[in-house]
Amino acid sequence: MLCAYLLVAGAAVGHAQSERVFHDPVEDARIRRTDVGDDGPYDPLEHAPAELTSIALGAWAPLNPSRHLFEGRFDRQGGFVRLDLILAGLMNPPGQVAKFFDPYAFGPNPVIGFVEIDVDADVRTGGELRSPMQRYLGAAARFGGLPSEPRFHDRAARWFEDFLLGFNEPPFTKRHGEEFHLDFVGEFVADGSILIIDGDDDRLFECGETWWVVAPLFHRAHGYERYSFASGCGRPGQYMPSESVVQFSHDDNLNQTTISLVFPLTNEADAERRNETPQRNDGNACNQSSVLEALADLVIGAQWYFEHPSGEPEEDIILAWRDKNPRDHLDPHGWTLTATLGVPYSREDPDSLLVVYTDVFPNPVLGDVNGDGASDESDRAATAEFVRLHGDGGTFTIRRFAYDFNVFDINYDGAVDAFDVNQRPRPGDADGDDDVDLFDARAFWICFGEQGPMPPPCRLMDFDQDERITLRDYRRFVQQMRGPRRR
Repeated sequence: MLCAYLLVAGAAVGHAQSERVFHDPVEDARIRRTDVGDDGPYDPLEHAPAELTSIALGAWAPLNPSRHLFEGRFDRQGGFVRLDLILAGLMNPPGQVAKFFDPYAFGPNPVIGFVEIDVDADVRTGGELRSPMQRYLGAAARFGGLPSEPRFHDRAARWFEDFLLGFNEPPFTKRHGEEFHLDFVGEFVADGSILIIDGDDDRLFECGETWWVVAPLFHRAHGYERYSFASGCGRPGQYMPSESVVQFSHDDNLNQTTISLVFPLTNEADAERRNETPQRNDGNACNQSSVLEALADLVIGAQWYFEHPSGEPEEDIILAWRDKNPRDHLDPHGWTLTATLGVPYSREDPDSLLVVYTDVFPNPVLGDVNGDGASDESDRAATAEFVRLHGDGGTFTIRRFAYDFNVFDINYDGAVDAFDVNQRPRPGDADGDDDVDLFDARAFWICFGEQGPMPPPCRLMDFDQDERITLRDYRRFVQQMRGPRRR
């Protein structure tokens, strides 16, 4: 059974007022390959891009935790946290990508990526030391600008070389501030189990179905591991509960998929879920586990390394927890988050990051290369200066694009040039004369029907950047036909 691919407004969340709702702009998904050559196999007609519309986050009170975690209500006094990601269209759990290539095991539209959560509003604590290029700070600049929120100042990568800098060299790409993340990696799904709550038993996620994925998808930040005393479950220092439950549920009427996590804030809440007597916090994520237990372990580690320094600069990632009370950070209303979502390639591409990015939250402003929240003359001047210093004949060509990238490459075509300096020509302006007229219409019809990687003139006709030149682009092209722009 197939669902029509339809983008739905993020406002259709349907939650009460006791949770926070973050909205993402509608129809802002962009295809951002990560392979050398920017031509890796991915067809948006066969595999829908992950399009985030909204996120809901709050304390949650299940009606019967031991029976059904997802039936209940948002309640500031609830013992659990609930996180809802609402995506347009039908999106399914991912299959394996890295161990062996089978990402479409559960359907044609797998979503992969990360949702990173900062529970203490402190960017000094938490982060990712091993693979920051796959997280928000490492991917945001691929979408045409730098994040503008103060918490991201001097932290987002501008190009791939930033990942090679030392821990205390800006930009601090390894220091996101996250304490936890939801990890959509197919290897973890394959290691878990799938409970089909509503649907047939063909193991393909289809229209109107609801699945529970019981797998280690919710992790404490891996940057803490070498300074943590957590044990008994996984590698030393790791806090990664093996039985976290994530629900995938497709609404056939709205044609949107809601991906939900419900996780205990305290061991008392997890005891309710398990029908057990509460256990004391012991740093073991494979018995009763909770946000509080994971944070309490950080305090122990921070106190130890304050008194017995390792001499490693990376220990700064935990030290600020020495003076924190974990119970002060159990209210999800005080948490902040980011999302980095994408889809797998249609076929395995070893010269890539194994993902085609399609959406990030929060969105950078297109053309805002200095991260001040606006695209203006200062950004154009900075881009022009970069080309002057590093370009050849007015063009800086990005080596190994799109594995590598550059924040000044605003249109993501592998080169920084006049198109990026002027942030022009505007969409539809094929001849670059600052208007959209009949001369451009001829170019549009030459490009009509193109799909996949395409030459720069045709990219200008792809108004919605879905790598297809369709009637939807034509309608927007006609709206732009206003003749010469007045100066």
